[in-house]
Amino acid sequence: MKDLKEGICPEAFWLNKEQCCWSSNETFYEGDECDQWVSWYRFFKLDYFSTSEYFLSYTLYVLWSLLFALLACSMVKTFAPYASGSGVPEIKTILSGFIMKGYLGKWTLITKSVGTMLAVSAGLSLGKEGPLVHIVCCLGNIFSYFFPKYGKNEAKKREVLSAAAAAGVSTAFGAPIGGVLFSLEEVSYYFPMKTLWRSFFCALVAAFILRSIDPFGTDHMVKFYMNTTRAWILVELLPFMLLGIMGGTIGAVFIRCNIAWSRYKQSSRVGKFPILEVMVVTLMTAVINFPNEFTRMNASDLIRTLFSQCGINDVSILCDYKRNISSNEMHILEAGPGINESLYLLLLALVWKFIITIFTFGIKVPTGLFIPSLAMGAIMGRIVGVGMQQLAWKYRSSWPFRSSCVTNENCMAPGLYAMIGAAACLAGVTRMTVSLVVIMFELTGRVDYIVPLMASVVASKWVADAIEREGMYPLSAHVP
Repeated sequence: MKDLKEGICPEAFWLNKEQCCWSSNETFYEGDECDQWVSWYRFFKLDYFSTSEYFLSYTLYVLWSLLFALLACSMVKTFAPYASGSGVPEIKTILSGFIMKGYLGKWTLITKSVGTMLAVSAGLSLGKEGPLVHIVCCLGNIFSYFFPKYGKNEAKKREVLSAAAAAGVSTAFGAPIGGVLFSLEEVSYYFPMKTLWRSFFCALVAAFILRSIDPFGTDHMVKFYMNTTRAWILVELLPFMLLGIMGGTIGAVFIRCNIAWSRYKQSSRVGKFPILEVMVVTLMTAVINFPNEFTRMNASDLIRTLFSQCGINDVSILCDYKRNISSNEMHILEAGPGINESLYLLLLALVWKFIITIFTFGIKVPTGLFIPSLAMGAIMGRIVGVGMQQLAWKYRSSWPFRSSCVTNENCMAPGLYAMIGAAACLAGVTRMTVSLVVIMFELTGRVDYIVPLMASVVASKWVADAIEREGMYPLSAHVP
């Protein structure tokens, strides 16, 4: 649905852009398009790169975003007010022993499922991972009533919900082990060995079904596959720790700003008009997102792009290096003008993502915080990574880069810095540690980067705890 803002697949309107182009025989698409996909400017027979084409694309992008957001908010307000937000803080509250009637009911399940699709398609600065945990817990609660042993016993039902939370993360990220640890570390208060086994089994089944369906068409579960083969060097632990400090600071400041805004809404007239609030936030998001190519793209696609390593055939401005045309490989090279432009756009994207996410998390649509936090951290990490790469290129014959960078091989990989920054920022927001590190290496398929991940997450948590003692989920649960 998110690709409807850009165009349509006439042969099968329900397919997104990538799926529509799977049947194409072309290996290179002009303007990142194939013949099967029809952008709106082609649909209305306008010239590419013309003023009218830009105006039409801009207008339709904003209108589709407003429509999706309006539908999501209207569904939540009409059918299930409990379907708004992430759901993770409330799941923690339920697992601590509190009973919230209707929060895990069938109407919440239906509204949350459809509303999450609409909210993500609207291009809002939110993710679907938190809502997926809520959705799977709704399923666990409903199915428990088919078995009186669990449906009529709240203590045993909470064991089912702990396992459901693990399955939700396994489905959202393709990270079954991380899902089990997430349920243990972040959600559950009581987690005996039998619950650990049941959570493990549920996460296994969820991952198996996800792999069998293969919704991304990639033949593997890794959501943000990293194509770099470069090993990290010891001197990079310093910038990795720096990213942890920056991520912890961003996370803690974000928490304070969002909680302050949420409390202000409750005591002002803003909170009395939830649909108007959603529409204003969506309008601001769409209008400012469109001109910047890094904010216009879907957040998951942005993270995937920032995690990737530049290849010899990449034409993105992120890969505009001064290349040796006689070389068939892409080693560390001097940055070209496109790199400078991309850093400027990424910096603007980081500032805007931070600001708009403060106002987005808490509006009356299903909202998750994982993907926006990962996106902010990935942007921050990519900027630092390019800076370190250019520093290593300039002083490649000097210590400490002499032993690793003199041949231009196995040196700095900006995609690695993006991954480290993403983990650091998410750790600053949620204060997850063990489960986060496991989720990140399951997300990327790179176990060899576990030491940098651990170092940055530890630094992030220390700094974030010094600024704001609690994470986002416990604090948001106390906001009325």
